Amino acid sequence: MSDILGLVPDPSGRGTFNIFTTCLSVLILCSWTAIHIKITEHLLYNKMLYALMTIFAPEVTLTVAIVELVSVVQHKRKLKVTSELIGTEQEEKTEQQQLKWTLVEGFYALMGGFLIKDGPTEHVASLSDMITLTGHGVISCRPSYSKDIRDKSKADTLSKLITIFQAMWFVIQCIARHVQHLPLSTLELGTLGYVAITFMMYGVWTHKPKDVRTCIVIEVKEAWCNQNWIRFLDKQQTDSEQTGQPKRKAMANTVDPLYWLRLWSMPLLLSSSRMGQELRNDKSTRRFASLVYVVVCISFGVWHCVAWNNYFPSRIEQLLWRISSVLSALPGVILLIAFKTSKFGESGHPVRLALASGLIFVWTALYIFARGFLFVEMFLSLRRMPAAVFETVKWTDFIPHI
Repeated sequence: MSDILGLVPDPSGRGTFNIFTTCLSVLILCSWTAIHIKITEHLLYNKMLYALMTIFAPEVTLTVAIVELVSVVQHKRKLKVTSELIGTEQEEKTEQQQLKWTLVEGFYALMGGFLIKDGPTEHVASLSDMITLTGHGVISCRPSYSKDIRDKSKADTLSKLITIFQAMWFVIQCIARHVQHLPLSTLELGTLGYVAITFMMYGVWTHKPKDVRTCIVIEVKEAWCNQNWIRFLDKQQTDSEQTGQPKRKAMANTVDPLYWLRLWSMPLLLSSSRMGQELRNDKSTRRFASLVYVVVCISFGVWHCVAWNNYFPSRIEQLLWRISSVLSALPGVILLIAFKTSKFGESGHPVRLALASGLIFVWTALYIFARGFLFVEMFLSLRRMPAAVFETVKWTDFIPHI
């Protein structure tokens, strides 16, 4: 007769499967909960695409988030100045002076959340549109829409708290292993980089609504019915084309990482994105976006160099990891050079345009091969690791002894 046992504790050590599932769950939770996409009918499908993009190129999503925040802050200031200085009638001016929009309304407009309705005519207003229409008294906005927007937002606080708790516990374990001179697997080191970017996106997108499916409808004032107000938007777009100022769509597609992968490419590709058109026209935004992307890309690439002397199953894998770590920090610089080169190519320099095309090819190859190898190798390296990797942290060592 076999022995009958009561409660049996789990093994004291950690295994390969434990490391794999812990890191994988952290990666999935971080990429899924950090995404805030624009209003769309295919929410789940687009969110899955952007989550995959965040896993493969997290620096792109972080750059989008930072540029979005700066854009919303700038447009929010313009809206405040407009509401204070412009009004067609004294009553309207008094009403507009009460506008106290926060970053929540700004992000919501950026997501295409405000729908201007004039009978059968409907227009999804951008941030610039809201400034123009409010300034000319075409629409009458409430002092605040924060409560309505938060009701529409599907921000799952519980899922974010779970993600933060699990990510923080993961970070604490990694720090404890470093203190006790216990090695980390390559997968754990790579996951730490994703956790850092996720926390930064949490901070930047704190006020951005999440998983919104419906718009807020704003009716055009009776005096401006029959589409008379459209001329202000058309005039703004014409003026921007003549002066080189941002177009009225103003950052409407910044949340779409698929556009961001083509922002600084050849003029033909650049013109297909409204966000790309703005970056071509707005030098300050373009320079800021370029700088942010270069810094974030280099930082995330250099982070992989932390595993420079880590153990790898073979010498060739270690060599490829080192080469890929260096190369993965270069896409931002290469894309910036390609943009500078293609800008001169627009003026009739086919050689420079061809050179820019070649640089875009190199940039794409670096993302596919260098970043692709790093991501795959993080998991493949689990097949053979030093015994010390499986040793657990002795938490009692951190308890003060008398």
